[in-house]
Amino acid sequence: MNIVVLGFHRSGTSLMGSILDKIGFFYADKINKLGPAADNPEGFYENKQILNLNDKILSLYKSDWNNPLGIYKSQEIKNSSKINFEIKKTIDYLNHHQIWFIKDPRMCLTFAHWKKYIQDPIIINVERNEVEICQSLSTRNNFEFFKSLSLIHIYKSSTLQILKSQKKIIQINYNDLILNPLKELTKFFNSLKDVGLKVGLDEDKQIENLSELINLKLYRSKLDQKLVPYKNFVENFFINSKLEKSKLIENNDIIAENYLILDSEIRNLRLEITKLENQILQIKNSNSWKITKPLRRFKDLLNKK
Repeated sequence: MNIVVLGFHRSGTSLMGSILDKIGFFYADKINKLGPAADNPEGFYENKQILNLNDKILSLYKSDWNNPLGIYKSQEIKNSSKINFEIKKTIDYLNHHQIWFIKDPRMCLTFAHWKKYIQDPIIINVERNEVEICQSLSTRNNFEFFKSLSLIHIYKSSTLQILKSQKKIIQINYNDLILNPLKELTKFFNSLKDVGLKVGLDEDKQIENLSELINLKLYRSKLDQKLVPYKNFVENFFINSKLEKSKLIENNDIIAENYLILDSEIRNLRLEITKLENQILQIKNSNSWKITKPLRRFKDLLNKK
């Protein structure tokens, strides 16, 4: 049996990965486990092979995780026999384990490439307060608020299309889970049973142990009071997006596309400026520049006269 965890970056998918791991579900052998980092000290619970494959898929569309317009706007799946072979090989390996899961936020964008190799998956869709996600991305990546909002929209809209084609879906709210772990974990275990997955013998003990491991200290990007005025705007931005491909979503597509195109152009210009500044620095540090320094000073004096 297999599980795919969906959810945007900084939404709490790593917390869900840790829960699945502690229950005993497989996601990677030791060499392929993505280790912890400063922004995720408890670990990511991601398989490095799957992460690399998803980056390769995104590159087919000239996209990456924070500039996904190419894959989001594509009207067709760009197949690569080499990537398809690697996907099949990865899934075949995972299938040696009775229950396994994939957790990588990029799956929201790349799932279409994996779909035919994963049989009847359980989809766990993790969501979080969008303003808190924006705060977290501002801290970790220095993203502007509207860049994060545009990315959230694209990932959510992509996830919506995936959910429409799936039968076994479990919805998880990160905010509820971290604030009421015992209650939400009980609901989660019941949802697993509803989709045909029974977890262990002593379910109550597992839930109790897991609830004690959920650490409120990791809830770092709580809603900042300065951003409360944004809350209603964000809620209106995403209203109905969970229900259907409405006119509002199409309008948000335009907003997100225009913002991310502009953001990409700004990033390219900044890179060009940095490149030119480095070239100027190299010239100033060169021997020829140092040798001709007296001549330039003499020229300046003549110009002043």
